[in-house]
Amino acid sequence: MVNVILLENKNIDTVFKETTDTDYDDLLSDRHIKYSNGNESKYTIKEYYKFEKGIEGNVEYMTANEYLDKCSKCVFNGRNAYAGVQDGKVNKYANAMLNGEKFPMPYIRYEYDGGQQEGRHRMLAADRAYPNSSFPVLVIKDSEYTKEERNEYYKKKYGNDYQLFIED
Repeated sequence: MVNVILLENKNIDTVFKETTDTDYDDLLSDRHIKYSNGNESKYTIKEYYKFEKGIEGNVEYMTANEYLDKCSKCVFNGRNAYAGVQDGKVNKYANAMLNGEKFPMPYIRYEYDGGQQEGRHRMLAADRAYPNSSFPVLVIKDSEYTKEERNEYYKKKYGNDYQLFIED
């Protein structure tokens, strides 16, 4: 069993990396796409995913209970998100966190085949190590944008030919 140790909040950000260690990290990337010829796109990878793939992501802070509640509702269709959680794994991760080890940031994806999540054990471990604290989670949703935003993206992507792609 983990002994609960309350540490100053300044250490909470050391629990998770700034990445999920998945392709979803591209949703946060302000880098430009590099082509095989060495040139760069005029639009960011984040913009590409928003307008071409229809998804966008942002980091939100939430408690472990909030995260698992969202998982229950959005990923597990109302079923208990705590089911299948292995307490031994949670303890192992919590001890590692208290010893300074960083873990990939959890994520939750809404509106996709019933939703996806990765990070229940890590969030529960973080809560065990730093009770009642909020932690970063990559939240992935279907894109929302205006026609004007989409058209600006097309201008960046297609240059002078952008009007071929604009929809009214």
